[in-house]
Amino acid sequence: MKIQFSHLNQSFSQVFPRFSAVEPKPAGIGAPMIVDSLDLKALPPGRHHFWLNLLPNVMGGRTQVPVMVLKGKERGPVIGLTSAVHGNELNGIPVIGEIFDKIQPENLKGTILAVPVMNIRGFMQNHRMFENQGTTQGKADLNRLMSGSLKGEVEEAEFYAKALTDKIVKQCDYIFDLHGLGFMGKMKSYIIADGKHPIAWKMAQACRPEYICETSDMQRIGNLRSEGVKMGIPTVTFEIGGSPHAFEYKEIEKAKHGLLNAFFTMGWTKTNLADLKLISSKTKVIGSYAGNHTHNDGGLVELKTKLGDVVAKGQLIGHLRDVFWQPIKTLYAKEPGEVIAVASNPVKAPGGGVIYVSEPKREIAHDINHGANSSERVSGGVG
Repeated sequence: MKIQFSHLNQSFSQVFPRFSAVEPKPAGIGAPMIVDSLDLKALPPGRHHFWLNLLPNVMGGRTQVPVMVLKGKERGPVIGLTSAVHGNELNGIPVIGEIFDKIQPENLKGTILAVPVMNIRGFMQNHRMFENQGTTQGKADLNRLMSGSLKGEVEEAEFYAKALTDKIVKQCDYIFDLHGLGFMGKMKSYIIADGKHPIAWKMAQACRPEYICETSDMQRIGNLRSEGVKMGIPTVTFEIGGSPHAFEYKEIEKAKHGLLNAFFTMGWTKTNLADLKLISSKTKVIGSYAGNHTHNDGGLVELKTKLGDVVAKGQLIGHLRDVFWQPIKTLYAKEPGEVIAVASNPVKAPGGGVIYVSEPKREIAHDINHGANSSERVSGGVG
């Protein structure tokens, strides 16, 4: 009896090669190679795709992540691009793909090591978290486990995070970790960077985002950005949009050109491939941001403010209503500042987030004609 396999089987074989009788057909640059480790020095210049084995799974096979490598014709650092550490934050995937399409090996000084989906389990389940299999611990946030160490009662997620750290993170000299605020809905893109780390801060500025959230990473535990900094790897978090399970093309385009500008500014590409008209001419530096929540009440939120609005402390931002459209309470801004995130889903349980607000501390002006220059000045604030 001859068994015929459909295109679905062929797609399945690429994700679970140990459990398929079908060899994936070469397409584009060729079918991804299945590897246990990455030897970047041995690769020739050009673009390479891999399925990287991380650790055993419950079927006795291997859990794999997709890896993309773009090796330049000139020597240089390894620049890491990671995405979807939270499985439902998808905007970073096309950003990585389009950067690989844009940069040619002749223009690249060094190697780009990219993982478009870090949390393969969460991605396949359309979920933010990594689900432990065959254990009692349920779901885990991978971005709290990236220290690379195994301590206490260890579950699958810790082994998975350690494998990512050992096989990917530690190979990088710089990292841009691409996210999206996947639990709100609409958000201004921004970069989180350690203001006391000069190289990480330069990386953040070079992307020319609308906002940079200034933080200190040495006190945080398990976050990929903070753990990268502790390992001596300048790392920043790029929050690209806020809608889970969706591609936000305007934000994707801005992030792509911001990263291309950063590659040129940092000296990793010979020419600047960014369209400077598509990225910000000034960047607002913010600190922590204040969230407005429904607290002990639930219901339907009728928002009276929108993304980018400037609100004063105590200003009306919306109403909470029941399903009969009767008022439950009026919602007011807890702090002054600019609205950087708003909930797109009006249905809120107690404690549900409504908006996030932050007041800019200062402003960075960029040279609109050149990618590599910027100057910082104090802003008059918002009020």
